[in-house]
Formats: sequence, structure tokens, C-alpha cells
Amino acid sequence: MDEGNKDAIYGSYKYSDGSEYIGEWDSNGQRHGVGQLTTPDGSVYSGQFKLGLCSGLGVLVFSDGARYVVAI
Repeated sequence: MDEGNKDAIYGSYKYSDGSEYIGEWDSNGQRHGVGQLTTPDGSVYSGQFKLGLCSGLGVLVFSDGARYVVAI
């Protein structure tokens, strides 16, 4: 959990499109902090989120096994 964000909430949510997020949320219910987003095709982004979006450093692994270290 992000030690700088004392209001962070940890949990998971499965979206209607089949994607799932596990990680930190802010008090407004947005993905914010460190987490993992898995898409319906099996691709996984693990890293930082800010205001609901992928932001900062992370690792993106596509369903075909291709792996990228990203800075968004």
C-alpha cells in the first residue's frame, strides 16, 4: 500500500466487461496507488494508478506473453 496515502483503501472490483482490478483505491472510488488490472483477453498491467488511470511505472504483460516495462 502507498505509505504516502493514508486514505488509501485496498480492494478488488470486477467490471461488467470482465476486467478486474485488485489494489488501492482513493476515497472517491477511483483506482489510485498500486494495483493490478486484468483485461478480458488475459493481459495484465501491474503498477501505479492515478485518478483511475494507469500512471507511472508498471509492467504490461499481453495475453501472448509479450512483456513490457512501461512508464505512462
